[in-house]
Amino acid sequence: ACAMAGAEQLIAETSQSLGDGVRVQRVPCVGRCECAPVAVVGQNPVEEADVHAVRYAIDAGAIEAPLPEGARRLAGYRAGGGYRLYEDCVAGRRSAEEIIAALEHANLRGLGGAGFPAGRKWRVVRDMPAPRLMAVNIDEGEPGTFKDRFYLEREPHRFLEGMLIAAWAVGIGKIYVYLRDEYAGLRALLAEELDALRAAFPQAPEIELRRGAGAYVCGEESAMIESIEGKRGQPRLRPPFVAEVGLFGRPTLEHNMETLYWVREIVERGAGWFASQGRHGRKGLRSFSVSGRVAKPGVHLAPAGITLRELIDEFCEGMLPGHELYAYLPGGASGGILPARLADVPL
Repeated sequence: ACAMAGAEQLIAETSQSLGDGVRVQRVPCVGRCECAPVAVVGQNPVEEADVHAVRYAIDAGAIEAPLPEGARRLAGYRAGGGYRLYEDCVAGRRSAEEIIAALEHANLRGLGGAGFPAGRKWRVVRDMPAPRLMAVNIDEGEPGTFKDRFYLEREPHRFLEGMLIAAWAVGIGKIYVYLRDEYAGLRALLAEELDALRAAFPQAPEIELRRGAGAYVCGEESAMIESIEGKRGQPRLRPPFVAEVGLFGRPTLEHNMETLYWVREIVERGAGWFASQGRHGRKGLRSFSVSGRVAKPGVHLAPAGITLRELIDEFCEGMLPGHELYAYLPGGASGGILPARLADVPL
C-alpha cells in the first residue's frame, strides 16, 4: 500500500531535503496500511506522510509513539457491562463447559490464519496436566495486516476479558502477551491497562507483556514461543504440538488476539448470532484489512465467505475514482497476486 501511495518518492524527497543529521532508511511494513504512505520518526508513526509532515515531526522532537486516542479504558469498559461475564465465571454462575460449548456451537475458529476450532483447542489444553500456560499472538507481521492493532487501539479490554475467560475455563497459570515490536504506542497503552486490570482482579493469572522480536517468522505459533523463551524465533518440528509441549515445556493455549476478542460477544449474544452470519456456505464474521486503491480502506467486519467484489462494493465504497480492479493480494506476503476474474470467489 505504501509503494502504491508514493513511498519511493517520499524516500527520495526526504533523503534529499532532511540533511546529513537525519538517516532515512526503508523498513518493512509497519501495520498502518490504511493510512499509506507511513513514515516512522523514531517510534512515532506519521500517517499519510509527506516530506513536510516528516520534517515537522523531526523539528518538534516528536519521536515517541503517542498513546492511541479514543481507546476505551477500564472504567469506561466496566461502565458498559465489561467484565461482568468474567466475574460470573469466577463466581461460579457460569461453567467452563457452558463457555466452551458456546464457542463450539458458534464455530469460532482461530483468526490468525490457521482456523483451528477455538472450543476444541480449549478442551485439548484443559485435559493436559497442570501447570498450563497461555500465549497470545499479536505479532501481526504479515504485510498488509492491521486488524489486531485496529481493535486494540479502540477496545483493549474486550480482548483482555476474553483472554481472562479463556484462562479461567482452561485453568491457565500464567499468560504471555506477545505484541508486535512496531506497535510502541499500543504497547504503552496495554502496559497501563494491564496494571489497572491487575489492581481490579488480583485473583487473575499473572500476565506478562512481551515485546516482539521484529521478525516475520515469529508470527508462527511455535516460533513465537521460541522467542518468548529467549531463543531465536524458529518454528519447531511437530509433533509434539504446542497444546502438549509449548512454552517452557508446558501445555500451552495459543491464540490470536482477535479470536479472544469475540468470546464475550458470542457468549452474551448467543452462539446462534455468530453462526448465523456468513455467505456462500460459510459461517461467522471475518475482519478484513483492506488497503490499496479503494475509496474506503481500513478494517471491515464482514460475513465470512464474502467475495472480494462484494467486500469492495458493500464495505469499501468501491474503487477510487478513475481506477478499476485488475488484481488483488489476499493473505499478505504468503498469498499470491490474483487476477480480477477471481474476485467472485468466496474469501
